[in-house]
Amino acid sequence: MQNADTWTVDYEDKLQRLQSYREKLDELCDFVDQELRFNRQKREEWQRRTYEWKQSHDREESSGNN
Repeated sequence: MQNADTWTVDYEDKLQRLQSYREKLDELCDFVDQELRFNRQKREEWQRRTYEWKQSHDREESSGNN
């Protein structure tokens, strides 16, 4: 019976560790998702500003040529 008790304790310990790893992995995934969203927003903002600058620059060049 001692072996069955030992096995149960080992199993419960391993299960707790797995649950802890799962929680940490979930936290890491959440962090990565947040970083990806942030980077995508910054990239979109940069692309928008670059487009606006190019449009403004092109208008200035065309009005200067007239």
